[in-house]
Amino acid sequence: MRAVVITTCLVLATGCGARETSRGVSTTAADEPPPTSIDDDADDEQRPPTFVLASVGGRQVGVQSTYCITGPTVGTCVDYIEIGPPRRLSVVRPGETVQLVLEDVLTAEGGVSVVRLGCDRQLSSLELAGPTTEWTVDIEPGSYELEVFAVFETAATNGDTSASLGLLVDESATPEVVPAPRRPDCRSG
Repeated sequence: MRAVVITTCLVLATGCGARETSRGVSTTAADEPPPTSIDDDADDEQRPPTFVLASVGGRQVGVQSTYCITGPTVGTCVDYIEIGPPRRLSVVRPGETVQLVLEDVLTAEGGVSVVRLGCDRQLSSLELAGPTTEWTVDIEPGSYELEVFAVFETAATNGDTSASLGLLVDESATPEVVPAPRRPDCRSG
């Protein structure tokens, strides 16, 4: 326990290296985000809020990435080398309106980078306009990763968080949330 407290204090003293990225929501226990702190029994106030992508096809929970949280008595930062790829893809049609939601927060500001699944080059971006942002999908058909980043405030904490969400834009597919490919290939569009 002493090592966890010392590590947390050192991380807080040096700050978080959060990147502006994103995340999403899933429907099965196997798709839940991995543990998000050094201490799996940490209070909920030291866990980041969850990013969700809500569409006609369902809800997708984002894959948690880097975050920092400051509460009334303690702060926690967790840095990852890179954001993990999404585990699920929300199948949507071009022109469909989806919601990007940062759950259980009072305020949220940030942004979303849109990249082809498995690629690094940003194709477009959008600004998060509070805890819930509606977005009319205006990108070409294909598979995408939404890298979400937000600065937030809850009733008891504040901080920043990032995650990844998956999107499959397809004119004829049934709207649903499906598993993402295990090894996305940037060239497969």
